[in-house]
Amino acid sequence: MVLTGLCFAFLVFATLRSDSSLLIDTSYYGVMVLAVGLVAARVLSTSVERGAWVLMTLVLVCDLAADLTWTYLDLPFPSVADALWLASYVFLFGALILLGRDRLGRTGKAIWLDGIIVTLTLSSLGAALILPAVRPRRGEGSDRRTERGTRRRPTG
Repeated sequence: MVLTGLCFAFLVFATLRSDSSLLIDTSYYGVMVLAVGLVAARVLSTSVERGAWVLMTLVLVCDLAADLTWTYLDLPFPSVADALWLASYVFLFGALILLGRDRLGRTGKAIWLDGIIVTLTLSSLGAALILPAVRPRRGEGSDRRTERGTRRRPTG
């Protein structure tokens, strides 16, 4: 009932917008609402792995609320949307832990260590290969404030 009300309120609000991105926003948020509904239906339909799927529902709800807040409210950084996005990562981590424990059983410390090593390796590769391409070079699209904030200066 609440989900239907939220969908209706979103559709009414979305049709009142007059810019050209109405179809894109409506389809994106429609898919997000549908995903929340499907995962919530999974929670209500079966008790197997219910805790993990409750957390997964919270992930999608936080992400949807953050997207709506960021899109339709003009809030300064950091905003409520940022807190919701960060909360969604916490819920996602919990859901993955619960799903892994339920499906794989109890694992030893060696498996956890392997997982941590793989995660750190992929993160470092991503930082080494992607970060230089994304970060603006000095003098290209950056201003003095961003350079001053990222440049190391001697102290003392």
